[in-house]
Amino acid sequence: MKALILDDEKKSREVLLTLLHTFCNEIAETESCSDVKGALEILPSFKPDLLFMDITLREGDSFELLEKLQTYDFEIVFITAYDEIAVKSLQFCSIPCLMKPIEIEELCDTVRMISTRLGSGFSMEKYQAARLLLKTQPPQLPIFKQNKFIDSVEINAIENIKMNGDDQVLISLKDGKKLEAKGHISDYESILEPHGFMLHSNAILSHG
Repeated sequence: MKALILDDEKKSREVLLTLLHTFCNEIAETESCSDVKGALEILPSFKPDLLFMDITLREGDSFELLEKLQTYDFEIVFITAYDEIAVKSLQFCSIPCLMKPIEIEELCDTVRMISTRLGSGFSMEKYQAARLLLKTQPPQLPIFKQNKFIDSVEINAIENIKMNGDDQVLISLKDGKKLEAKGHISDYESILEPHGFMLHSNAILSHG
């Protein structure tokens, strides 16, 4: 596989390059860049299979790169430092994310996992969903059903969330509407807790 690293910190790029070449046999070639402009210049000729992107850059964020591209034929792993909310949001949307400093075993497991699913088709839906959680104001909760991103709802419009089967929840809104969504209540607890929600008797309740 070929891997491209987008990170505005030179030391971080150098460390990740060293780790990939030393411990990840799946990676044959690497390139790196420090900003979105550099990535846009490298992508057409290098054609990476895997793109490591630091979420926050000095000039904007990595989501801007995805907005500028017309086609997507690579997998993405986000990288972040000291941002637990971002990590939980990306994991909620089934997007690989590594925390700095990067642990070797976690990096190798992530690269190995991605190498087994290359060619399965890139879906931009989950990245659009993650942007709703991380960038939209007021923040919105993406709604997944049967592994598909189908809708979103403002987080401050949620009254409560309860289990509705083995792998499904029922989201009740303050206006009386109800939505069914994929997942377990524990997944939603980690996302909604920073917004003032609390778990009580196997239900997540709004305190807004």
